[in-house]
Amino acid sequence: NVSMMEYDNIIHDSDMTMEGGMGYWGLGSTDLKTGDINGDDFPDILIGSEYMNSNGDDSGSVQVVFGGVDLLMEMDLQTYAHVAIESFPGFRLSQVDCLDFDGDGIDDIAVGAPYGFNDMSGGVFMFHGEELFPTGSISIIDNDFYIRGPRSGWGLGFMAVDDMNQDGR
Repeated sequence: NVSMMEYDNIIHDSDMTMEGGMGYWGLGSTDLKTGDINGDDFPDILIGSEYMNSNGDDSGSVQVVFGGVDLLMEMDLQTYAHVAIESFPGFRLSQVDCLDFDGDGIDDIAVGAPYGFNDMSGGVFMFHGEELFPTGSISIIDNDFYIRGPRSGWGLGFMAVDDMNQDGR
């Protein structure tokens, strides 16, 4: 279980502190999930931050911290996040969930940018999990596939992902 609350740009819980450092950027304000995206049997923490402005106003970002036995008790996500999935100004990349979408035994990442694309149709971008999941900054254009909203102003996003057809994936 991951339980955190935010005040003064710092997220706190009883075992760990995570700090942002770029002023108020809504760290974890839109989504906070766990899943094993690198197949090491440790839960990874996925944090959606709608107002993270690393690529321009309201670009948004999803930060991933890989789980393990040697996690720091306090970390600054500017320097410690293993993965930062970033988007473009106005996309508000923020929604995140994970599930084994392709059935390979490793969780995949779904990220939503409800105001994505110039026409604000929005999109859901999928990244396949893998044992050697790339680290560092990743652009949403490096996705494995995406679903775009059907028309201008649609604002496609999601609340959660699940096994809709009950095939175990």
